Amino acid sequence: MRNWKKTRLGDVLRLDLDQIFIDSSENYEMVGVLSFGRGLFHKESVNGSSTSYKTFYRLGAEHVVMSQLFGWEGALALSNSKFSGKFVSPQFPTFLTDTERLDREFLGWWLRQSNIWDELKGKAKGMGDRRRTLNPDALLMCSIQLPTIDEQRHIVFKIESLVSKIDEAKQLRQAIQADAQVML
Repeated sequence: MRNWKKTRLGDVLRLDLDQIFIDSSENYEMVGVLSFGRGLFHKESVNGSSTSYKTFYRLGAEHVVMSQLFGWEGALALSNSKFSGKFVSPQFPTFLTDTERLDREFLGWWLRQSNIWDELKGKAKGMGDRRRTLNPDALLMCSIQLPTIDEQRHIVFKIESLVSKIDEAKQLRQAIQADAQVML
């Protein structure tokens, strides 16, 4: 971590809400955020006439999404082209990175760390784990150690290379186990 600069996340990440007013005659393809760094998922579509919300946020491929209800337990994720144009409720604020100083993928891996969730848990408000909420400012107040943008990209490349090798090893193990079952 030599030459890594401690940076307030709010200096390299900003709130970006593409707010749309709900039309009661429209259907909205919805997205949710899984806890523990497991990413986004598709939810059932919602008809505008069946929700009490007045607005939704439209996702862009470049958004970072946080669940206000469960962000403190890792419900933070990167959007991508698969989710672009879909919607989240106002309980899921969206952010954009300063691409000159923060690589989105680097941030995505950083957000998957349990120590970050612990820090956010301390910033959540409310009584009991299931009633806590996390304000977007709580995320923006967190500090991140940032290497240069080139170093961030190199780190992401190394992490993704390792993840690819782990996935390959898992597939080989499954194939071996399947072959062993056939032989029995």
